[in-house]
Amino acid sequence: ALAKGAPGPEAPQHAEATLRRWVAATEAHGQAGAAARVAIVESRALVEALEALARSPSTRPLVQATASLVTSSAEPPRSAQEANAAQLLRSLCVGACAAHSALLGQLLTLLADSAEAAATSRAAKESQAMVSAKEMDIARVVGLLDASMTTGAEARDARRRHNAAQLSKVRAALAEAAAGGRGSTELVAPAEPCAPGASVWAEYPADGRWYRARVKAVHGQELEVEWLVPPAEIECGREAEYLSTAVGDDALTADLPATSALPAESHDRPSPHPSADEAIWQQRLAAANTLSGRFAEIRAAAPDIFASAATPPEDGAKAGQALSSIKGELAARREDMGKELRELEELSDAFARAALAASEGAGAEAPDNREAKKPRKAELLSEREALLERLRALDEELATLGGESSEVDEAAAAAASAASAADRRRRLVETIAASQDVDALLDTRLKQVEEWKTAAAPDIPSALAKTCLEAEMLRRRQFEELVGGLHLAVWGSDAGVSAKDPAWLTSVRGVINRAGGAIEHSWRETVQLAAETLGDSGPCGLRSEDMSRAAKRYKEMRGELQEFLTRLAKLEGH
Repeated sequence: ALAKGAPGPEAPQHAEATLRRWVAATEAHGQAGAAARVAIVESRALVEALEALARSPSTRPLVQATASLVTSSAEPPRSAQEANAAQLLRSLCVGACAAHSALLGQLLTLLADSAEAAATSRAAKESQAMVSAKEMDIARVVGLLDASMTTGAEARDARRRHNAAQLSKVRAALAEAAAGGRGSTELVAPAEPCAPGASVWAEYPADGRWYRARVKAVHGQELEVEWLVPPAEIECGREAEYLSTAVGDDALTADLPATSALPAESHDRPSPHPSADEAIWQQRLAAANTLSGRFAEIRAAAPDIFASAATPPEDGAKAGQALSSIKGELAARREDMGKELRELEELSDAFARAALAASEGAGAEAPDNREAKKPRKAELLSEREALLERLRALDEELATLGGESSEVDEAAAAAASAASAADRRRRLVETIAASQDVDALLDTRLKQVEEWKTAAAPDIPSALAKTCLEAEMLRRRQFEELVGGLHLAVWGSDAGVSAKDPAWLTSVRGVINRAGGAIEHSWRETVQLAAETLGDSGPCGLRSEDMSRAAKRYKEMRGELQEFLTRLAKLEGH
C-alpha cells in the first residue's frame, strides 16, 4: 500500500503520512503502544513495506536514506520530506529489528540495491532467466530482514522484563530519596536483611509505626514478617508495641522492604526524632515531594504493567523452535547462494574470454593501431567487476575504438553480460556475508530464549504493589518527621522567644503552608486509592484498608498543621 497507494510524485508524501501514523501507534503510551509494536512484527507489515518502498523508483531513495541514518553515514537525504520520512522509517526499523545498526543498515542498502538492479534488468530487456535471478536476490534480502525482526513472543517477553527492570529502578530511586531525607539513625536499615527467625521491629504499612514481629522468610531485599501477639503477662504500657492490641488489626503476616525492619535486640523501638532545624525541614519536605512523584509514576504505569502481566507467559519451547526453523531456512538459502556464486564466477570468466576474443577480432582490420589499442582493451577488461553505471561508459568507449563493426558490438555485448554477472556476484557475496551475520544474531536470540525458559517469570503485580506501598510508607515517614519537627518548634520552650523574630515567623509559616499543600495532595491520593481498591486490589495491588488508614493519618496531620498556625498567631500577638 505504501508504494501502490499513491504512484508517481505523490508516493513519497503518501509514504511519509503512513509511516507517521505507524510511529504514532507504536509510540502510544501503555497497552495500545505495546500492542502496536507486537502487531507490526507479527503481521510482517514493516518488512512488506520496506520491500514495496524499495521496488518503487520514487520511494527507493527513502530506503537508501534510512540505511544512511541507521549507520550514521554522511550521505544526506535529497529533500526535507525524504529526511522526515527516513527518520520515521528508521524509528520503526530500530524498534522492530533485533539486528545491530551496522547489520540493519547493510540489509537496507542491499534491498535498495537489489531492487534497482532488478528494475534495470527489466528496462534493459535482459533475458528472463537474468530477471528472475535478480528477483530472487530481492526475495533473499527480504528473507534476511524477516529473520532479523523481533518475534511477537520476544516483544511480549521483553515488555515484561522491561516493566520489571523499571520497577527495580523505581525501588532504587525510592531508597535513594528516602536516604536523602532520613536523619534518624534509628531508621537506617542494617547492611544485610535480618535472618529468618530474628525478632525485629517492623514498620506497619498502614500507620508508619513500628511493632514487634518475627522474620519468617527473606527474599532478596524483601522480608516476610509475622506479627507477634502480646504475652499473657505484659508490663503495663508495653501492649502498644504489638500490632493486634495497638491497632486491632488481626493480620498475621506482612511483606515488607528490608528498610522496614530493624533487629529488636540491638535497637529500641523506632520513633520519629523531630528536629527544629529549618534546614532539616526543607530536607524532609523535598524528600517527601520526590517520593510523591515516584508514587505518581508508579500509579500511572500500573494499568500497563497489569495488562502485560495479564498476558499468558510465552511458551519458550515454541519460540525456540520458531527461531531454529528460521536458522535452518537461512542455512539452506546460504548453500544455494554458494552454488550460484560458483556458477557466476565460471560464467564471469567465460564472458571475459568472449569479450577478449571479440575485441581482438575487431582490431584485425586496423593493424597499424592494434598495438596502441591493446593496453586500453586490457584496462577495460580488468574493470569488469565495476558497477553497471560504470559499464555503460566503458561500452561507449569500446564502440568508438572499433567503429560500427559487428565484432565491436559483440565485444560490447559480451562485456555487458560480464558486468551484469559481476554485479550479481558482488551482491551475492554481500548477501551471503549478511546471512552469516543474521545467523550469528539468531544464535544469540536462541540463547536468550533458553535463558528465558529456565528463568522464573517476574511476579510484576506483586512487585508493583510492594513498590507502591514502599513509596507511600517512605513518604509518610518524611511527613511524620517534618510535622514532629514543626511541633517542637511551635510548642517548644524557645517558641516565645523565636516568635519575636518576624523572619522566623515568615519562614515557619512558609514551611507549614508548603507542607500543608503536599499533605493535602497525599490525603486526596490515598482517599482515591482506598476507593479504587475497595473490594479488590485495585490498580496498584494495594489493600483498601491500608490506604484508608494512611488517608486518616494524613487528615490528622492537616489538623496538626492548622493548630500550628493558630499557635503562631497567638505567639505573635503576645
